[in-house]
Amino acid sequence: MFDCLGSERVAFMMFAELGADDDLAECMAEAIGDDLQNIFEIATLSDGEPETEAEMDAVFAVMDAGLECGLV
Repeated sequence: MFDCLGSERVAFMMFAELGADDDLAECMAEAIGDDLQNIFEIATLSDGEPETEAEMDAVFAVMDAGLECGLV
């Protein structure tokens, strides 16, 4: 999916599906960018609580994007 659509398009669709308007979904997609595929891979291996440095980096990447886009 990432190879066909690209990370930003996948992120845009994901945030739009979660209820973000187009501007917010686009901002979040641009802010997360290529980190999205890594975030997905880490999330599938995680038990829900970030324990490793990679898991914490993924959480911080999403939080930083939310701050940048005015989500939080």
